[in-house]
Amino acid sequence: MLVIFFWGGAAIVTIVALSALVMSLRRRFLNTNSAGSAQVFTLQDLRDMHARGDLTDDEYERMRTRLIDSLRSAAPSAAFSHSVEKGDSERLD
Repeated sequence: MLVIFFWGGAAIVTIVALSALVMSLRRRFLNTNSAGSAQVFTLQDLRDMHARGDLTDDEYERMRTRLIDSLRSAAPSAAFSHSVEKGDSERLD
C-alpha cells in the first residue's frame, strides 16, 4: 500500500513539474512583446517625440493616423468606433 502512495505522489509531482516547464517554455517562445517585435507608442509618446523635434510634422501625422486606425480596428465595442467616426478623435490626440 505504501508503494502505491509513493508512486502516485511521484507521478503527481512529475506532472506538475512538466506542466510548469511547458508553461514556462510557451511564455518564453510565444511572447509577442520580445525585443525583436515592433515598438509600441502611445499618442502621448508621439506628441512628446514631435515636441522634441524627433518627428517631423508629416511623420507625426502619419504615425498618429496609423495608431488611431489600429485602435479603431482593435476596439472591442462599437461605441469606441462610433465616437472616433463622429469626430471625437481630437480626444485621442
